[in-house]
Amino acid sequence: MRKAPIEYIRSFLSTQTDENDLTYFVVAQADVIIEAVKAPARRYTIKEHQNMHGVVYQTARTDLLDLTNRGVLELQKQGKELVFRVPTDIGERLKRLEAGPRPS
Repeated sequence: MRKAPIEYIRSFLSTQTDENDLTYFVVAQADVIIEAVKAPARRYTIKEHQNMHGVVYQTARTDLLDLTNRGVLELQKQGKELVFRVPTDIGERLKRLEAGPRPS
């Protein structure tokens, strides 16, 4: 949203004015995801996530730790700060998540 606020707003408004067709919003968000997948080793902090999404510290922390538990992010500690990184094999990890657990 921060890098392309006009595209986000346009997708949101298009969705509202076209009988709530979410296609506009989904396409805009897919572009964000594609860009994120192309940015392995990108670094995130709880504070950055908090500021970017307008959430409280605990919510930002919970979000990032959940993504770490799911294998989407990797956690490192730098001094007292928790740093989350996008792994270089993020595409493969997302495919595995999408496939879900195998039936027994």
